[in-house]
Parts: sequence; structure tokens; C-alpha cells
Amino acid sequence: MKLSGILYIIAFVLGGVIVFIEFVYYSGDFVNPYLVIPLALGIGSYVLAPQLDWWYSKHFPPKLEDKVRQIFESNSLFYRNLPPERRKIFDERICLFVEAKDWQYIGMEGELPYDVRSIIAFEPVRLTLAQNNFLMKPFDRIAVYPNPFITPVHPDRYHASEIYPEDGMAIFSLKHIMPAFRHPTQYFNVVLYEFAKIMIMSYPDIIFPQLDDHFWPDLYKVANYGKREIMGAVGLPDIEPLPVAIHHYYIYGEYFGDVYPTLYGELRDIFEIHHLPLHRVSE
Repeated sequence: MKLSGILYIIAFVLGGVIVFIEFVYYSGDFVNPYLVIPLALGIGSYVLAPQLDWWYSKHFPPKLEDKVRQIFESNSLFYRNLPPERRKIFDERICLFVEAKDWQYIGMEGELPYDVRSIIAFEPVRLTLAQNNFLMKPFDRIAVYPNPFITPVHPDRYHASEIYPEDGMAIFSLKHIMPAFRHPTQYFNVVLYEFAKIMIMSYPDIIFPQLDDHFWPDLYKVANYGKREIMGAVGLPDIEPLPVAIHHYYIYGEYFGDVYPTLYGELRDIFEIHHLPLHRVSE
């Protein structure tokens, strides 16, 4: 239960006790000046619920569900390679990230399943594992469609992902999320790509490399797909090279470094991940 909910219950019980004591032992009236205390507690808990719940979660982080941990261990070599102390931080941040965001499951009944929310959170958490701030504000809203979608900005293109900086919102297609997480070298990970874009714009103190169209030709030496195929996976024409480079840095590790040694070193200094899994598309 969240801290705000606990405080609601305390306020209700305390108010009931005050009323009972006043009615039974004193004037028999239901009104007592001490009722201001539970009233203030209840109102304060309601108004400050997000801040209270975040403070409580940060100081007493919930434990990552065993089901989610098993999904991570079964599908992510990156996760399995994390040292125990960093894995503990990673697990806590997954819980806190899921708690901090506003999740929307568009076109489907019910809430977005917790394991799906955790799989989405996996990407921003690993991108920011070397940072103190891992919430990627102001992007606090995450929406998921079951399939590729159209939006007012791109009404004629069904696509798999999109971000709205002015609204602090990221949108993804569930159909593209799960395969890319389970088979990272076979499917382009739109969640990792979009959160790489978000990180670049949300962390102005980090000096990222500057890339241009000269980046694209050698990409086929890393994997068996390039800019054209990535455009097809995302569903939009404007693909940015640096988020793709960050995606390949995490997915293909030192194989990416073999083709882009300078860029690999620059990204390694930013993300502080020195022992990356080595992936080939053929694996």
C-alpha cells in the first residue's frame, strides 16, 4: 500500500476514535476541536499524495517482482552480466521508474500489465545507470498501443514509436516492444531508441558526440540492417543517427566498437558500461 493510503486510513481511524471518545465520555457531541488533526492529515495526504508516495518509495523501494526478474534474466544478457551491487540498484530503479510514470494502455481495457511496464522501464534505467537522475523528466507520460498507430502529427503513417517533448510523452506499439526485448539482435528496439533520444534532450550537462549522415554507410558492418530498415521498423522517415548509435552500443557491444572505435569510446565514457554482451545478428 502507498504511504498516502496508509495516512488516509490513519486519519480516518484517528477521527473515529476522537468522535467515539467525545460522544461516549464527554459532551455526547460529535464535534471536537481535535478533529482538526485527522482532517488536516487527510487533506494533506490527498494534496501531497504524489510527493509522499515518491518519498516513501525512494527510501523504502519496493522489491522487484520475481516474475519480472525472471523475465530479465531469461531475455537480457546485459542484465545477467550486471554485478550484484549494480543489479540491486537496477532493480530498485525499475520499481521507482514504474511508480513515477503515468501509464496509459490505449485501445485496451484494464491497466497495462506490470511486466510490460517494467520491460519498457528497462531501457531508460539502463541508459541512466551511471546517472543520479534516472527519471528522464519531463517525460512522465508513457502510452502503449497494442499495434502500430497513427497520430495527429503523422496521420498517414502507422508507426511503432513517437515522442512529444512538449507534452512529456512517449508512445509505443506493444507489438514491437516484446519481440525486440526477447530477441534484441533480430528486431530493432524502438523503446531503447526513443529513450536514447529523450536522454540526449533531457541531460544537457552530458556532452554527447555529434553525428551526421556519414554515420550510416558503415552500419551494415555492425548488423545486417541499416538506416532504411530502421526507418521501416520505426515507421517514420526522420531517423536520428546518435540514438541509433546508442542503441547499437548497447545491443552489439564491442562489435559496434570494432566498426566505430572512437564513437564507442565516447559512449562508453558516458554510460560507464565496460563489459557489454557481444551480439551478432546471426546468433
